[in-house]
Amino acid sequence: MLKFFDCNTAIGRWKHPPLGGYETAHELEAVLDYLAVDRAVVYHTQAHEVHPAVGNNLLMEELAGRERLQP
Repeated sequence: MLKFFDCNTAIGRWKHPPLGGYETAHELEAVLDYLAVDRAVVYHTQAHEVHPAVGNNLLMEELAGRERLQP
């Protein structure tokens, strides 16, 4: 069986939201399940819009215990 790994996924609230954004890891996992994607590399929107340290801390909190989502 072919396995898919998404290598550019964001979670969190954008200042100017694009279509198809996900605010939580739970929302992202639901979409990955629907699309049959096994794993994803994820970054937090706040790392992009505010500061990397802020976003990375939020990301690690959100991804705690979620093995299929890689920071």
